[in-house]
Amino acid sequence: MNYAFRGRVLAGVVGALALLPAAAGADSIFCPDGNCKATGESYRQLCDFILEKRSNLKKIYTGSYYMRNLVAGYEIFGERKYLEAAIAYADGLLEKQLARGYWGTGYGDIFLA
Repeated sequence: MNYAFRGRVLAGVVGALALLPAAAGADSIFCPDGNCKATGESYRQLCDFILEKRSNLKKIYTGSYYMRNLVAGYEIFGERKYLEAAIAYADGLLEKQLARGYWGTGYGDIFLA
């Protein structure tokens, strides 16, 4: 298994954290008073929904967006189950990767780089 590549995949999805200061309770345009319990709880519910209903999505492009949210959920809430699901998804991407470094799309000779 290429752990360096998996690390780069996960590092890329951590970028979603920059969009989530409200869920962490910090002042932001989403939570000007700093009391963001409702926002954080809504985000936790989103992460739980993704974990339950979207963590095995077959579509690489769409599924990766869900995984970004799970990595952010792990960073914000410390819930290891979110990170484990994202790592499992990244491992699945590596298994689907073709020998020359790209992924098949299911549309014949059209590939995703």
